[in-house]
Amino acid sequence: MDSFDLFIAGLIVFLVISLIFAAQKRYVVYFDGSDLFVSALTWLVLPGTYLFVNFLGLSETFASVLLILAAIITVICFIASFVMCCHYNKSILAGLFVGIFKIIFAAFGLLLLVGMIFSAISDDRDNTNASGCLFLIFTIAFGLFGLLAKCMINGNAVYQNRQWTIQNEAHEEKNDDINSGDEDEEEDDEEEDDDDDDNNDTEDGLDWAYEILEVSKDSSDEDIKQAYMKKIKESHPDKLPANTPEWIIKVAQEKFSKLQEAYKAICEAKKQ
Repeated sequence: MDSFDLFIAGLIVFLVISLIFAAQKRYVVYFDGSDLFVSALTWLVLPGTYLFVNFLGLSETFASVLLILAAIITVICFIASFVMCCHYNKSILAGLFVGIFKIIFAAFGLLLLVGMIFSAISDDRDNTNASGCLFLIFTIAFGLFGLLAKCMINGNAVYQNRQWTIQNEAHEEKNDDINSGDEDEEEDDEEEDDDDDDNNDTEDGLDWAYEILEVSKDSSDEDIKQAYMKKIKESHPDKLPANTPEWIIKVAQEKFSKLQEAYKAICEAKKQ
């Protein structure tokens, strides 16, 4: 078996593993199209700039400047890809694993693209048929690679499968403002819904409320309030970014409403 056969065999094995990996719906490979685009840039910017410089025949100084800029952009894209992996998978270890996988996966795509281009421009007239077959193989493989990459845009599927909600990390820098805002909103909601309250709720009938807040009946008022504020901060719908899918927004709103109902029911029962 020659090197080319080994390459094809390795490619097939890698594509199969990739398909299984993406189908698990436990790890976010590419959250969305922009994530896929950044991952592709990590391998395309530098070689693309090199080909562009040589094609135009630019001066050595100008070419060096462009290549340095391309190298900087490549490094930034690599870092951004790993950061997004850690962010979307909510784990540094899982993010590093997925990031390495994405680098290898993108490298295979680049090899396929280069192979397809070189087989297309090959001027070996003695092996015209072989070059044509090689081009066809690379073209089919690259097409399958593109379909597989599209299938790996699994952010929504993973988040739905693992019941995760998307949080905007920028808001975490304003925790104090969020806490005060949540307290005001809590007081407003309590005043508006006083007339609709069921005054027959007792401690024995609030197991559901304590379960939602993950506190016990023996917890102090302060512990219950702290647990409520922590959970309501984590699940606040306003912390979702503008491009959040509708089903995630709906889940966040329902969870937020349940937390408010649970805390209010416990407070009313304790007043009685």
